[in-house]
Amino acid sequence: MKTTRTLLLALTLVLAGLLVVRASNAPEKAIPLQKTADTSRAADSNAAARRINWHAYDDGIALAKKSNKFMLIQFTSKSCGYCRRMEAESFSRPEVIDLLNKNFVPIRVWGDSDSMLNLDGYQISEKQYSISKGITGYPTFFFEAPTREQLVSFIGYRDTQSLVQYLSQVKTYIDTAQVLKKPTAKPNGK
Repeated sequence: MKTTRTLLLALTLVLAGLLVVRASNAPEKAIPLQKTADTSRAADSNAAARRINWHAYDDGIALAKKSNKFMLIQFTSKSCGYCRRMEAESFSRPEVIDLLNKNFVPIRVWGDSDSMLNLDGYQISEKQYSISKGITGYPTFFFEAPTREQLVSFIGYRDTQSLVQYLSQVKTYIDTAQVLKKPTAKPNGK
């Protein structure tokens, strides 16, 4: 009798555990990701004010060099639930849009895409590029200088408040570092 109760209790716990696992694996409501901007067309000012102007990596490098802005690179994939969540919750907020569009060149690299990038005359797929950077999870973010030197990175979902705080801290660091790099005038004009 004691063995039967123990067996029933164990079976109940296993079934309850399966129900909890099944509920936690329930599919999320699909939120489509914003497509990378076509840099060949001029975006209208109202649309630009409402969304992030994402660029492909190779196009973003050229823009970063031309504008002397640091790049925020998001490594993402079509199957990334947290990427879709950031798109819907964080990347749609005016404060995030303004910070990114005004201070950085926003770049999106699709880690599951065979689309080709042209990097310094070499062809590489976005998937291969992601692998070469050691990306193992999405979303992953890199901040790079216009010279493509990596500054800092972070992995995972960020809500609006923490993303704004992080972007602001990186911008302050970049601004401070650039001021410190500027040559100072020598006394007496020498």
